[in-house]
Amino acid sequence: MRKCACCGGLMLTFSNDSKPYSSDFVLIEGLPNGTSINESTTFPLNVCVKYEKQESSCGMVKIKVTDLVVKN
Repeated sequence: MRKCACCGGLMLTFSNDSKPYSSDFVLIEGLPNGTSINESTTFPLNVCVKYEKQESSCGMVKIKVTDLVVKN
């Protein structure tokens, strides 16, 4: 859970840079049902996603992930 609409949560980057905050990122509204990602997952992960862009009142890009596959 986030304490505010624009802080915390999962961040997704569309680059190969795994260092946090070093490249542009989007916040994820939530994960699709059946996703194996949880609190004990080791990050970063390489994933393939389908998503929908969501409105954000914070000036940040926010997305809703509609499909997610963890890549090896």
